[in-house]
Amino acid sequence: MAKRLSTGVTAIDRNLDGGVRAGSVVALLAPPDSQSEPLLHEFMEERPTAYITTLRTEPAVRDDLERVLRTDDYSIQYAGIDTPIDNAGRVVQQVDGQANVVVDTLNPLEETGERNRYVNFLNQFKTHLTNTGAVGLLHCTAMDPPPLRETTLTIADVVWELQTDVKGNSIENFLQVSKFRGGRPADETIKLDLGEEVAVDTSRDIA
Repeated sequence: MAKRLSTGVTAIDRNLDGGVRAGSVVALLAPPDSQSEPLLHEFMEERPTAYITTLRTEPAVRDDLERVLRTDDYSIQYAGIDTPIDNAGRVVQQVDGQANVVVDTLNPLEETGERNRYVNFLNQFKTHLTNTGAVGLLHCTAMDPPPLRETTLTIADVVWELQTDVKGNSIENFLQVSKFRGGRPADETIKLDLGEEVAVDTSRDIA
């Protein structure tokens, strides 16, 4: 069996037969107003991480990560919104060793509409992860999917979909593994408590 790497969340690992295969590209789909960042943080706790930010500045990201992470084994680089595909590609090629790569958010790359260049980036990204035995996490937001979101989902090996339900004063978060290349996606949806750390919400039955 191919090597499995933990996602940092036990319930997700269980639904993925023990974790994510080394070399996998994971796409996390989440509304922009959801509490999805703790999933990135748990992922980063597992291994050294190269964090590529496209919208927020490096100091802003570093301030948040220093507050919530229990590790300092990560680097942050700003890809920006001008020529983001080229910038992100250069950052990925500079990553040394078996380090996770997080792109937060992926939207500026998908919004370019430059399909050929974007496909090349994703394939080079996948090749780099395979060669280093690492995992890539693409944080995808937006109420309306960007032009190249379909391309992202096609190439991704694993797709997580986070749904947030607001009912009065109650906020509930559910995660569905809708795609698991080389495996069978779980039928159940995981109810999560998304504080600064991620835990399975056992307050009631899983929906």
